[in-house]
Formats: sequence, C-alpha cells, structure tokens
Amino acid sequence: MVPLVAALLTTDVGAVKRRVERKTVVYALVAVLLLTAYAAAVTGGAILLAADYGAVAAAFLVAIAALVLAMLLIAVNMMIDRRDRRLMLQRQAQAQPILASAMASLLPSVMKSPLLSIVVFVGAAAFFMANSSSGKDGDSGDGQA
Repeated sequence: MVPLVAALLTTDVGAVKRRVERKTVVYALVAVLLLTAYAAAVTGGAILLAADYGAVAAAFLVAIAALVLAMLLIAVNMMIDRRDRRLMLQRQAQAQPILASAMASLLPSVMKSPLLSIVVFVGAAAFFMANSSSGKDGDSGDGQA
C-alpha cells in the first residue's frame, strides 16, 4: 500500500493533464483529416463512375456500396458480440464451482457474526434472483426484438 501511495504522490498531475490534452487535440485533428480523405475518395470514385455510368447511376452505386459495407460491419459485429457472450457464459460457468468452494470455506467465519450472516444471506438472495430472472420470458439477452 505504501509504494502505491508514494507512486501517486510522485506523479506529476500537470504533466499527465497536458499529455492528455495534447493527445486529444492531435487525435481530433487526425479524425478530421481522415474524414476529409474519406470524403475525397468517395467523391473521386463517384466522379470516376459518373464518366462511365452517368451522375445519377454513379451516386446510386456509391450509396449501395456504402450500405453493403455498413451491413457487413453490422453482421461481423453481431457475430463477435455473440462469440463474446458465449465465452463470457463459459467463463462464468467455470468460475461457479470455484466461487461455491470459496463461499463454503468462508461459511464458518460468517456464521459466527449474526449481522454478517444477514448481509451475506440478502446478498446471495439478490444474486440468485438476478441470475434466475435473466433467462425468463425468452430473453436471450442479445438486444434483438
């Protein structure tokens, strides 16, 4: 604990603040420049397509390409979310026996204090009620209706 407090006391808060402010400004400028480059690339592509297909068809082609890319990104994000949720559930299932054994080893010391027993009982009841209600009503928890 003492080394942690000493490290916090020796940290120059002003230097950290200046560094964060500088990085914020730099990344904001980078974002603006990247958006400008993107807009120029899309405009150039539309002009190039307009030479072969006409202005209206080129605008529709660019719009369709952007929609397809957006849908692909959404689909990939949904697959990653599903995988992350499945891995989280597996980790929770693997951790439950460890948690149960840790709770069982603490039970004798908890039972010695009546107030602590009540707090643990209420906490455990709330935990089990929250876990049991998460799977009701066909809710898979993926945010889809």
